[in-house]
Amino acid sequence: MHQTQHKRSAFTAFLLAIGVVFGNIASSPLFVMKTILRYNGGLSNVSEEFVLGALSLIIWTLTILATLKYIFLVMRADNGGEGGIFALYFMVRPHQGKRKLLRIPAIVGAGMLLADSIITPSITVTSAVEGMKTAPATSEFLGEGDVKKLLLILAIVLLLYISQGVGRNRITVALGPIVFLWLLFIGGAGTAVLLRHPEVLRAFDPTVGVRFLLSNLNNAGIRLMGGVFLVVTGAEAFYSDMGHAGRDASRASWPFVKICLLLSYLGQGAYLLDAAKDSSLAAVEDFNPFFYMLPEAMRPVAVILAVLVAFAVSHTVVVSAFTMVSQAMRREVLPHTETLYSPRHEGSVFIPSVNRLLFVGCVFVVLFFRSSTRMENAYGLAIAVAMLMTTILLSVYLWKVKKRPLLSVVCTLLIGGLELVCIKGSSHKFMDGGYISEGLALILIILMLVWKYGCLLERQYTRRVPLADYVGKLKALKADESIPLTADNIVYVCYGDDIDRVDHDVLYSLLDKDVKRAQAFWFIKINVLDVPRGQEYELKTYGTDCIFRVMLNLGFEEEQSINLYLRRIVEELVESGEMPKQRRRFSVYDNDRVGDFKFVFIRKKIPMKSGLPAWQDLILRGKYLLRDLAGKEEQWYGLDTAVLIHETVPLYISEKRMNDVELTRKK
Repeated sequence: MHQTQHKRSAFTAFLLAIGVVFGNIASSPLFVMKTILRYNGGLSNVSEEFVLGALSLIIWTLTILATLKYIFLVMRADNGGEGGIFALYFMVRPHQGKRKLLRIPAIVGAGMLLADSIITPSITVTSAVEGMKTAPATSEFLGEGDVKKLLLILAIVLLLYISQGVGRNRITVALGPIVFLWLLFIGGAGTAVLLRHPEVLRAFDPTVGVRFLLSNLNNAGIRLMGGVFLVVTGAEAFYSDMGHAGRDASRASWPFVKICLLLSYLGQGAYLLDAAKDSSLAAVEDFNPFFYMLPEAMRPVAVILAVLVAFAVSHTVVVSAFTMVSQAMRREVLPHTETLYSPRHEGSVFIPSVNRLLFVGCVFVVLFFRSSTRMENAYGLAIAVAMLMTTILLSVYLWKVKKRPLLSVVCTLLIGGLELVCIKGSSHKFMDGGYISEGLALILIILMLVWKYGCLLERQYTRRVPLADYVGKLKALKADESIPLTADNIVYVCYGDDIDRVDHDVLYSLLDKDVKRAQAFWFIKINVLDVPRGQEYELKTYGTDCIFRVMLNLGFEEEQSINLYLRRIVEELVESGEMPKQRRRFSVYDNDRVGDFKFVFIRKKIPMKSGLPAWQDLILRGKYLLRDLAGKEEQWYGLDTAVLIHETVPLYISEKRMNDVELTRKK
């Protein structure tokens, strides 16, 4: 991906950044002012102080959390051009100390963001479809009740998730023009209304917002910040998606995006000054100033554009979820599952199981809440917590990595303080439906913690032995023609960071459990680097031409298809003479110099009575349950069409239980 970015024209990069990086935040004018208005008690409570105060809070929340935090600070913390909460964690991980507590905010933030990946498409599509009720022609199509509305929403959602598997590349290309037109439209519409009430420009004074928030005129109290915060709910995508367009293009595109957003919000605020004088509008259910400020003839156009941008935004949110899960799997935070890579868009991934889970979750949210108003009650709390977790990691990055302690303190106090206020203002949403997203996030966090600490426990109880001690036996096994040849090449996918040692169970499988004779024995381990790109390998042959210990060092954004890398390594070894040709007697290939391969996967298991401490036993059983639910590991390694051998071994058998066995031979 990064190798091709310099070839793009400036305008192409501009469109890509607008569509992929800023598409999410571009949809916020659909529901932000509507939510703030409802928190204040509706249209009947609108006053000039409310309009100016709400607009001021919107402007400065957008400036501090979006512009200052993400554009000027967080997006500088790129890891080889890639962003996201895990990318940030990888950079600060060496500075976290022995207790490694920084993995907690990384996992909590990731869980909240994944939960948000279900709510965001739901509320965006629903808000767009509900806009149809503001125009007579489209309102007549929806009719009375929610049946047609819900069917249309579910149809769009179904199309969204189906397209991830068959047309995501074409959709990605179309995102930029769609969001660009949308921003021009909302900016122009807002400007037309703003010209009637230029006095709303006084909202750029930050003291106006603070005074209103603390005054008796604020009917919502601190809850108002729960609605204001929705203006930046797409800001986390600035960081997680910037690798698709590049940091420079993303930062250069932001002024255009922000100007259009501010014009839309200022226009909606100006419209409310007029709408408050129209008593008939106060009775409108789910009154949305975004649609009602438009001339009636323009509302169908707005609805069409809103639906298109909702689809585009939802696509970017789902793609972000794929990227985050892919990074989590590579870092042993989630179990490996089938991952497909786009041949035309380097770095683009598609995870079928995640796509299915997101679809089911989105359908549930739509049917449970049934309206954007109820979704707004639940929306924002999870993403506010996720953004605070990013701020914690950012503060450590500025202090420890960049050696800027003063900037780190300012970041913590100003940005973290504002996010805490927004979390407090959103806390009421938990009982209004936020428990759905928070509950889902909690489940995801528990799963990630179980998997991560399960992996650590598994390493603790795994016995590793020097491979050099078994070279003689493996050479003798190769030469013993009385044993049938299992394959020309036997490949074990190993674990552990020491190139000189392998899991004892691997050698037990090879020499004891079911003797496997081969012309070459391969022991391969993939090490995931803390940078997105990199393809290197280390090799030890132990002075033989048949025993190969390989450590593949791959960036965390690299595809982990072992067969592709192994084929390249074999070709290099044959060329260098370190490995003999393995010409088969019978083959459809005339020039084939390599024999057949069999890949062996060993799955560990906890015995029914393991003798482990109860909490360790529970974590490990949870880890292995997740592993089984995630599917076959060979799909992750691109080996689903290879010849495979699966074996199961016990992870741990208590020596105490063995010593407690006392048998008496009956005479």
